[in-house]
Order: sequence, then C-alpha cells, then structure tokens
Amino acid sequence: MKDIWFYPDTVVTVCDLPDQQVIVNGKVWRFDFDRHFGPLWLKKDGSERRCQNPNKAVWAAFEQWLIEHDKNTN
Repeated sequence: MKDIWFYPDTVVTVCDLPDQQVIVNGKVWRFDFDRHFGPLWLKKDGSERRCQNPNKAVWAAFEQWLIEHDKNTN
C-alpha cells in the first residue's frame, strides 16, 4: 500500500452537505454545499461542471433551498 503524503501547507476539506439538488424547469441541478464556499455545481456523474455560474433561475432555486435548509437547521 502506498503512503499518502501531504505538504505542511496542505488544506484538506470536505463539503458540509454532499449530493444536494434543485429542480428548475424540469432539469435537475446537482451540487455539493459548503457553508463557507457555497455550492459546487456538479454534472450527472458527480464531477465538477466547467461553468460554476448557472443562470438566474438556478440561483433563485438555490437561494430558496438555502432558506429552507437554514430554517430546518436553526
């Protein structure tokens, strides 16, 4: 088994809520949510989307998701 080495200045982090989604006009928008960095938009296979700036309708749906999430966690 190979060892895993990290440099002293390496930061390892994971998202707060993986595998989230919103539906906009019948299309599923998947994302991992991090409370510090916001959503990381994902493709269907779970890899990162090249464009991390979707249209306004997607952001509006995400903002509604965030409001509901905050209500349920506070």
